Amino acid sequence: MHGIKDYWDMVRILDDFPKIKQTFNFTPSLLEQLQEYLSQKNWSGDGGTLDIAYRLSLKNPDLFSPEDKSNAFKTFFLANTERMIKRYPRYAELMSMRGKINNDRDIENAVRNFSPQDFRDLQVWWNLAWVGEYSRFDPPFKRFLDKQRNFSEPEKLDLLKSQSQILRKIIPHHTEAARRGQIEISLSPFYHPILPLLCDSGSGAEANANTKLPMNRFRQPDDAFEQIESGLGFGLKGCGRAKAR
Repeated sequence: MHGIKDYWDMVRILDDFPKIKQTFNFTPSLLEQLQEYLSQKNWSGDGGTLDIAYRLSLKNPDLFSPEDKSNAFKTFFLANTERMIKRYPRYAELMSMRGKINNDRDIENAVRNFSPQDFRDLQVWWNLAWVGEYSRFDPPFKRFLDKQRNFSEPEKLDLLKSQSQILRKIIPHHTEAARRGQIEISLSPFYHPILPLLCDSGSGAEANANTKLPMNRFRQPDDAFEQIESGLGFGLKGCGRAKAR
């Protein structure tokens, strides 16, 4: 979802401002995840690395089990309330219909307020709210934003397909921007660890001597080196500069 919302829009904005130079940072584990999500098997819905939100988005709400309905409430409101939910009237309405959820009984009561169409609209709005500020003016996203409610199954699947098309453009577009000299790409250690703490957990007290540290001191500088080396190796191999130093 962050790829759809931010990683595409950030580099796309630069197309309109060719004189601006920028540096973009990638976490190699994110690049790995994008590759896994974009496998043909995956996006056909036939298996692979599919998270619960995507599996639930694919499912027809007419076939929702009680567990599906519960998971929909737990999953499809995981977005910034002010910036991503309340700005859209129908999404805000669905949140109001759900009400506050503190326990399983609250979920059972809220389910009674939702028809299959309400759940389908919720599926759409969860995915639509994560579309970036530039992309929201493109088809089919603008049409869905204008429509607001009563989405069909084909429309929902069109939205999911269009999201996958955004993901497919992220890495190639960054590569092209780097080749024309408009951006530089930096890479984090593979899994984005805090390297000083990985080298020595005692370094946590350097900025603040009152920091509470673990009782057992942790020192793994070799792991820190491996995080850097593997991150560079994975991140650069697609650019033809595979050897990490």
